[in-house]
Amino acid sequence: MVRPNGTKSWVYRYLSPTHSKNKRISLGVYPNVSFSRACKIWYEYEDLLSRNIDPKPYRE
Repeated sequence: MVRPNGTKSWVYRYLSPTHSKNKRISLGVYPNVSFSRACKIWYEYEDLLSRNIDPKPYRE
């Protein structure tokens, strides 16, 4: 995602298992978080979703 001020960040969009709504969660700011690290975080969130755990409250 590129914001109007030029900041670039990795964003994961997913369907919440608890509320059946589309949600977004930030994976980090580019270039502080590399593409490979963003992929690893994405994979962890996919694993949580496969177990019906919402990644956003889990991270908090």
